Amino acid sequence: MAQIDQECTVTEACALPEAWVAELPGTGVIGALVLGEAMEYVAPALGSELYVRMLIASRRVEASGVGRSLMEFAEERARSAGVPSLRVDRDAGGSGDLVKFYESCGYTRLGGFAVAGWPGEVLGRAVS
Repeated sequence: MAQIDQECTVTEACALPEAWVAELPGTGVIGALVLGEAMEYVAPALGSELYVRMLIASRRVEASGVGRSLMEFAEERARSAGVPSLRVDRDAGGSGDLVKFYESCGYTRLGGFAVAGWPGEVLGRAVS
């Protein structure tokens, strides 16, 4: 059942107007980015924002750097829309590598949340 729910989530996200993919010639899709309004399980932003609803990046060697490139693209989209900030959420468990990645992209930790026993964390950054 969880696999079906995940597929529905991805299908719905890809139907949003700010859904983007990164492709490599001869390789195909190596990443995806979905931007929009904040997820319903996080506190609302204090001001105008663009929310990273989904970021997927291949771990294949030839796709190295695609996650960072997609996050830079998110900043460009926010800047062109005149939106002053970006936020993203992540799983608060694991090795901490994901939060280190977001911090290396200029994000700072804003606070935690829990959804049905799942611990999460919200990170944000100002758009320069």
